[in-house]
Amino acid sequence: MERGMTVAEILASDKEMLSATDISGILRIHPSRITFYAQTGQLPFPAMMSGCRAKIPKAGFLKFIGYGGESNERK
Repeated sequence: MERGMTVAEILASDKEMLSATDISGILRIHPSRITFYAQTGQLPFPAMMSGCRAKIPKAGFLKFIGYGGESNERK
């Protein structure tokens, strides 16, 4: 399985949308499973499909894992 991004890498990234591969290391779930959950609406954070790829808003994902706000500090 691909490594994905760390929380620090996501925080430092200027990407607005994350991929299933980007978040797979943090969630410890294979990217294809994340995509399946996005397709079926079973993710506990915002996600949308673009063709066959899951797109996850960075802000919504960070809020789900306990990061967010103006300073991106852990809450």
